Amino acid sequence: MAPNYRQNPLAGIPKSQLLEDVSRFATDFKLADHVSTLQKGALVAQRPHGFVSILELDERDREQPKALYFTIIMTSIGAAVQGWDKTGSNGANLIFPQAFGILSTGPVCKAAGNCYKNSWITGFVNACPYIAIATISSWASDPVNNLLGRRGALFVAGIISLLAPIGACRLILGIGMGLKEVAAPVFSAENSPASIRGGLVMSWQMWSSAFLPAIPLVVGIYFCPESPRWLMKKENYVEAYKSLLRLRNTPLQAARYLYYAHVQLVEEESLKKSSRKYGMAGRFVELFTVPRIRRATVASGVVMLAQQMCGINIMSFYSSNIFTAAGATPIIALVASFGYSLVTFVFSWPAVWTIDKFGRRTLLLFPLSHREIGMAWAVAVNNVFATQVSLTFTTMVNTKQRTLEELDHVFGVPTRRHISYQVRTVLPWWLRRWVLFREGEIYPDLHEVADISTSPDVLSSSDKEGAIVEVKV
Repeated sequence: MAPNYRQNPLAGIPKSQLLEDVSRFATDFKLADHVSTLQKGALVAQRPHGFVSILELDERDREQPKALYFTIIMTSIGAAVQGWDKTGSNGANLIFPQAFGILSTGPVCKAAGNCYKNSWITGFVNACPYIAIATISSWASDPVNNLLGRRGALFVAGIISLLAPIGACRLILGIGMGLKEVAAPVFSAENSPASIRGGLVMSWQMWSSAFLPAIPLVVGIYFCPESPRWLMKKENYVEAYKSLLRLRNTPLQAARYLYYAHVQLVEEESLKKSSRKYGMAGRFVELFTVPRIRRATVASGVVMLAQQMCGINIMSFYSSNIFTAAGATPIIALVASFGYSLVTFVFSWPAVWTIDKFGRRTLLLFPLSHREIGMAWAVAVNNVFATQVSLTFTTMVNTKQRTLEELDHVFGVPTRRHISYQVRTVLPWWLRRWVLFREGEIYPDLHEVADISTSPDVLSSSDKEGAIVEVKV
């Protein structure tokens, strides 16, 4: 039975056989001029923990080149596209509902009976990019990455993100964001050495109008070396080695990575059962049927779900609304939102510094054969729940200007009764309003503060303050 963990595929190979294998590899892939360096690199890859004891290595063999850091900066700028979109939407939530006549609170919408409808419209506008990511662009990233490479996918994502604000279309922006959201972390991970990979990939998360960051992304991405692993996947080992010579400080580092990645690819061939025959659909099925890939699939899905369900994106999407609901002016709310973002940025640094020291779950990395479709799955899960968060927050129970006694009543409704109310009252209303299109239908709120002025003889002055009328189920 195959082991449930990844082993060094070079472990246990006799030195003479290893050198012969490398010589054959160099001949097969037109790298015969570099056979000596490749053999030394293979010896280093066979004993990674003895790397520092190899006398032939100097300090340059342990440093990282500028091209690597430039690549990471470019992918981090790609993350800024998403971060700036969230920031812009957050601030715009204070303005656009009033500008477009879709307020979801206040006497105007109550008089028109469309508060509930408007809250869904506001949520939908905010959720548009994430709907596009979850349903279109995350899955489109698999063929785009396969055809154009990581740099090509990021370039296309940058062009789409550049054009979307001009056309004011958030769904199109979501397509660009989704392509970038899949390609950028993969590009960073494949270009980074294992010893610092976690920190460099984590930098992508720190920067999370999309127009401005898209400009340097489009201009700068083709100055970055292409992913060596993608080039090797296309059996273009000569270009992969050239790319590695830019991403590593010495030819020995490049040779070590090239040969070690090659033997990993050979080992991963055993995973390609139906994927050759059925293409993308076959690889997707194998996300759940191949044990090693299934573990990565489940783990990545749980991580993405937890990222949304922890509630952090509620603040990313709606912090300005939350602060204004608490009594802040719009300017103070924007300043407070900036403070929230600043804290998020500052406390990302400890993760960058410590992730490679304390470790992360390596099973989250999909094998190269399934990397694009695996990342597409993770991004789709993430954005399905981002859509849910964005859509439903505006329709949650409003506790504004209610006393503690009223809130006790609001949250004291039994779960069974609440579910019954949704099924028997809200669902029929929704069908009448949005299937039969009856304009006069008013959303039946389960909890409404009574208009106490209409019943002065019934309630005492102390009772009037907390009076509630409950819609009967």
